[in-house]
Amino acid sequence: MLVHYDLPAGHHGPAPDASSALTRATLLGVLLAGRDVGEAARAGSIGVAGNPGILAQLKELLDTPDRNFAIVTP
Repeated sequence: MLVHYDLPAGHHGPAPDASSALTRATLLGVLLAGRDVGEAARAGSIGVAGNPGILAQLKELLDTPDRNFAIVTP
């Protein structure tokens, strides 16, 4: 489960594999711009509690964006 907000008190879902704290810019840099997850964590840009490999696994699930994709066509 990927949650981008605080869960309400009393939430009883599955325990997370990891919890990460990072800015949106860092997340986009890691997921879309090729920034190294380990390097960002060592630099303090990503705070991780739990399994630090989970964010890298998330990145592996995403496709490489097509820079020539026509968002708007005539």
